[in-house]
Amino acid sequence: MEQGERPYKQALFRNAKFRQAVSHLYNRQKVIDDTLGGLGRPMASLVPLLFPDFIPADLPTFAYDPAAAVKLLGELGYAAKDSEGYLVNGDGRRVEFEVMTYGDPQSRQELDIFVADAKAAGVKVTVSTPDIDTLWATADGDPKTPDERQFDAFRYADAGFSGTWPFLDYMARCDGGGHYFNLSGRCLLPDEQRIAELYAQGTRELDPVKRAALGQQLNREWAQSQAMIPLITYAYNVAYDKRLGGALPRNLISAYNGLPLLPLTFVK
Repeated sequence: MEQGERPYKQALFRNAKFRQAVSHLYNRQKVIDDTLGGLGRPMASLVPLLFPDFIPADLPTFAYDPAAAVKLLGELGYAAKDSEGYLVNGDGRRVEFEVMTYGDPQSRQELDIFVADAKAAGVKVTVSTPDIDTLWATADGDPKTPDERQFDAFRYADAGFSGTWPFLDYMARCDGGGHYFNLSGRCLLPDEQRIAELYAQGTRELDPVKRAALGQQLNREWAQSQAMIPLITYAYNVAYDKRLGGALPRNLISAYNGLPLLPLTFVK
């Protein structure tokens, strides 16, 4: 982001109501239907659905609801619209931000849906798709200036969850490498501190019942914060057919490389 934008954007993004409003503008079911052919599930938790013991029944959710988003933004002072239909505050500042993501067709299609829905609600969202090396270098930040972040929002996919404690340390810890919304290496907000403490307690707890209770509380804190907004997950299994050509070799299938079917996959 531009130097002059940093304090304004920082104050906006550090407000939980703003992040909750953004979550309300993301139409998860439409994304699943249009980009995955319906083969997905909306996510309200950062814990995969495979681990229900860690997902509380009273988990805060911020499903697609443009009216709720507009209400939250109005509470932050963005109650009027400018000549282009975007929400502005008393100083005439728009609610606008850029999302950085991968350049593959599915990611672009997914965010095109979000951009259109956000615009209809009065929020301006743009998308950038730098090459993969630039994307991750930007997300990781410059170690010389860890307090400065050169992007607004970052949409990406993650994996590697464990069934005994399905939380990722690099996301939960304030000094974790995946703590992209705060790269300072220290907890700046109370909810960050609570999440980090609950994560540490859960890793030390040997009683599975107590550990699940800690995980559920951590999940509530994370969901209420929306500092990292859960979006969607795949909901299908992949089977091979000997007639397929152009598929990714079995030994290369991974969370990093992706699923076996490529754009050039064909039936022999």
